[in-house]
Amino acid sequence: MKDYFNYIDDYMSGALIKDEQLMFEQALLSDPELKAAVENYETGKKLSEGLLEIDMLGTIARLESKSKKTQKKKSIKTLIGWLLLLLVSIGLLYMFYINYKTEQENKQWYAEVYEKPIDPDATKSIDTTGMDLLQKGKFFFALNDFQQSESILRQLKESTTDQDTLKQANIWLGHALIGQGKWEGREMIE
Repeated sequence: MKDYFNYIDDYMSGALIKDEQLMFEQALLSDPELKAAVENYETGKKLSEGLLEIDMLGTIARLESKSKKTQKKKSIKTLIGWLLLLLVSIGLLYMFYINYKTEQENKQWYAEVYEKPIDPDATKSIDTTGMDLLQKGKFFFALNDFQQSESILRQLKESTTDQDTLKQANIWLGHALIGQGKWEGREMIE
């Protein structure tokens, strides 16, 4: 026996050829279940369409929920990214501030620490003929000719082995370098 339940849609839409339609109508007379299916076709079709619509709405809702979760995750990741960028920016600004503050403190330290040495013998004469190299270095330092003072004091360092003279030469040389602005941090640039 042929399963006519598969032909109900074609029968209702009139798509069966004449021989198939006659055979289907004979089966309707002999099979009460098939007859009930045809009689309730419209109701079943609406019920089937309703169930399909409910299933589709459920699928759409699940997809929207996943989309919202994905959007929420993306939003959280974006927020975390911005927060990290903000923290890095704050860190860099703080480092620049500390560096600037340290430079300002160093300049203040140099201004406070640097005192021009006073040597009353350095300016007694304007004739350097009878002066030794240390006296000449001090003389030009007193005149604020720090380059000339540096040059003479370096000559003195190369020409003497006396420790007291070397000590004095180094002190005055350091001040001549400071007078020229030749220092970096707390170290002299020679």
